[in-house]
Amino acid sequence: GVLGAACGAPHVSAVYLVRRLLAAVILLLRGPPAAFVICFVFPRIGGATVHDLASRYVGKSGSQADIHAIAVKLGFTDPLWVQYGRFLAGLCRADLGPSFKYRHHTVNDILAQTLPVSMTPGTLAFGVAIGLGVPVGFGAAVRPGSWPDWRAPAPLVLGLRRPACVPPPPSGPRARRARGG
Repeated sequence: GVLGAACGAPHVSAVYLVRRLLAAVILLLRGPPAAFVICFVFPRIGGATVHDLASRYVGKSGSQADIHAIAVKLGFTDPLWVQYGRFLAGLCRADLGPSFKYRHHTVNDILAQTLPVSMTPGTLAFGVAIGLGVPVGFGAAVRPGSWPDWRAPAPLVLGLRRPACVPPPPSGPRARRARGG
């Protein structure tokens, strides 16, 4: 049909799916090593000792015996390859380990407490988007050229905005010249 001719062939979607899956696998293979290196290798390269790492968990009030006990308990005294294996095994079990900020909690405990609160606004927004978007989109598709067809995109444009962490594009004469304007 027309859609198949416009897309090139039916295999285009299969190629797209394979490429996306491959990208996901690569991301899963790159993420854990990067996290381990940032959390456990870089501090040692920077000169932190096993006791320095453990003292961050114990805090300033811990004795040398407490620091040593925590270093052994958390496996900081093991070789890095053993720590990395333990780290990967924990990820496979969905065990994210102890929290270094909240001493008597695991990361899983913290996620279990905060994830429902964090997901509530997103779930509500998704429900509103689907609840309003599907009927309006259906109405626009059934009656091309009618008011739902040309009014449906208006709320979408109003909802778009630049995230606060992204700076605005440069303006002024130099920026216009750089863009060719």
